[in-house]
Amino acid sequence: MTFDLPRDTDAFLRCADWDFSLTHDGGDLQVSMQEIAGVSEDQELAQFKKVVLGIIGKKEESLSLAADRFFAEFIEKWNCGAPMSRDEFVARLKPCSITIESDHSAAMEFEDEEDMFRGHAIVVRFDPESEIVGADLEG
Repeated sequence: MTFDLPRDTDAFLRCADWDFSLTHDGGDLQVSMQEIAGVSEDQELAQFKKVVLGIIGKKEESLSLAADRFFAEFIEKWNCGAPMSRDEFVARLKPCSITIESDHSAAMEFEDEEDMFRGHAIVVRFDPESEIVGADLEG
């Protein structure tokens, strides 16, 4: 079964097993998770869902941070094409993966359709309460 988040949130929360895939805004969303410290095996799925939904819920805030941190750098150092607005920059960024660490922190990676950063990706990091703590350009 495939759940498109956030549209299918209720069905995603009702799913009782790990046999599913996730999409967001029409694109595949890969999620990887390490064994989460302090969470029993029977609670892992619930914790996984909580973190994933918390991160997806912060997508707009994450995109704003990404633009704050990297739009000017893109214009100055990377852009070889036509002029681009901040809104166009943000519109090109799509979440492609979420990584959940054993300490309950997480990261969401954004890819772009035009390879704006030539193989690099913007990664937004979250603390264990799914609050944004920063963004980096990686790759």
